[in-house]
Amino acid sequence: MLYSGPDYVIHFKYSAVLTVVYITCMYGMGMPLLFPLAAFNLFNQWVCERISVAYLVRLPPALDDKLTLNCIKMLKYAPVLLLFNGYWMLSNQQIFHNKWAYISEKTHTMHSLHYISEAQ
Repeated sequence: MLYSGPDYVIHFKYSAVLTVVYITCMYGMGMPLLFPLAAFNLFNQWVCERISVAYLVRLPPALDDKLTLNCIKMLKYAPVLLLFNGYWMLSNQQIFHNKWAYISEKTHTMHSLHYISEAQ
């Protein structure tokens, strides 16, 4: 027990993979550098997990495929997020073409038409 190493917590590994994939699919179309960075991150996680399972942690408990199937079920929606958010980013003229709308009136204060009244 003393020299057996820490427990292998697989749910943290799945959450790290889900986070990387979803953030890449959410913002990847606006920042294309995220795709190779995510690929490198996933490869690095895979290598580190192989080494840590082989040399550092205890033998993982026998798990059924319920956790893996749940992770795959959640990963199915990442490409949908990429399509919808990517379409919005590519169709938004302010992101790539540096266009914006000026405010026509040049005032120093913004008029909100809110006034304080003492009527009760």
